[in-house]
Amino acid sequence: MLFTGVLKSVIGLGEIVATDQDGNQRIVNKAISDYAVGVVLFESYKYTSIEKYKENREVALRKLHYSAKCGLPQAQYYLGNLYLSDSIINNKTKGIKWLKKAAFQRDPEAMQALNDLHIEYSMISIEEDTPQSVTLLYCLIPLHLMFAFLGHVRVTKSELMTPKRKKYHFKSTWLIPVIGAFQAIRSSKKMIIPLNPKDADWIQQALNWLFHELKINPNDIQMYYAKNESISIKYDGSEQSAIDTVQFISSQMGLDYKLIDLQFFDQTNVLLDQTIYTNNYDGDSNSTGLYFGKNLFGKYEIGLEKSQLKRPHNMISTLAHELSHVLLLGEIKLEQNDEYLTDLTPLLFGFGVFSANSAFEFTQASEGWGYRRQGYLSQQMWGFALAYLSILRNSEDNNWVDHLNESVKEDYNRSVIYLNEKSR
Repeated sequence: MLFTGVLKSVIGLGEIVATDQDGNQRIVNKAISDYAVGVVLFESYKYTSIEKYKENREVALRKLHYSAKCGLPQAQYYLGNLYLSDSIINNKTKGIKWLKKAAFQRDPEAMQALNDLHIEYSMISIEEDTPQSVTLLYCLIPLHLMFAFLGHVRVTKSELMTPKRKKYHFKSTWLIPVIGAFQAIRSSKKMIIPLNPKDADWIQQALNWLFHELKINPNDIQMYYAKNESISIKYDGSEQSAIDTVQFISSQMGLDYKLIDLQFFDQTNVLLDQTIYTNNYDGDSNSTGLYFGKNLFGKYEIGLEKSQLKRPHNMISTLAHELSHVLLLGEIKLEQNDEYLTDLTPLLFGFGVFSANSAFEFTQASEGWGYRRQGYLSQQMWGFALAYLSILRNSEDNNWVDHLNESVKEDYNRSVIYLNEKSR
């Protein structure tokens, strides 16, 4: 039965649903149908015009090739004969190849055709021609490996990339053909500016001023961090742990602990006025710490929000900030309060790691992910300040860097690279 309807749907590999003139449907093997149509079109020169036959011939060859590649022996035999006998597409090698493919499937006509041919054709391979896409792939693989190796070497030798950036480009160089290598090579020559130049200049000037006013040598600073053996305080969420921390920080800052009056408050019940300085950041109505100034008894009053007791590293950062108010406003007698300068001061007494890690934190709770900000200096500013201190110290003992959280550490590494390049 000749099916002249249009293709309705694909059922499987090489199978279609065809509809005849009476509306009947059946599953037809596409390889068989293309073979039948290809033969009809190729033989159409007998009853069609020359112009039309040229068009039919091209369509016929495409369909015959499809059927032959699908493994239909009749199509392979027919196509082999065409390559051997047709004056336009004559190609004996391809003709023998298709005849052998059909003969291997025990097609009698193909076997007889091969027997009729001379022995000179018997050694012709019947392997498939390598597709152009595969050939292109074989060419691209050595090119990819060459560029990937070059990108890997450039990234390894680069002095302008942080370890985190290098790790990223090591992966992209090998996983993203050519493009990844080009990106890596370009990035290896590009330095990331870690901070706004104005902020960077201010931090350097502020630290230099603090070192001069407080008469501190950068090399004499002992850096403190979590699990540091120098901090022998039991952090169990009690108020006593905060009192002990105030005593410890005061001793490092050269303050008389007896002149410090620590108060605890609940954020929901505190009333602020213009004479109280809070440890928060612009735009935040919540404060983790308070500085009240001197009371009637000659003591410096500072406040700590109770929730800080459960977060020791945040508590240390907050208390170091409030005690810096005592130092700058109470002892040095600054005429005007400067929260950014106050935020920076704990760095000179070894508490910079706590302040930097508290500047910006991701949090996770039952409601989902969130973040927490503390202090006035941004995470990037802390990374730069720590890098500047590290260069001033010129010490190989930088174990404290490993205790920075990953985000601050990346900003620190970028800043070290920036400062080193700037000094050249």
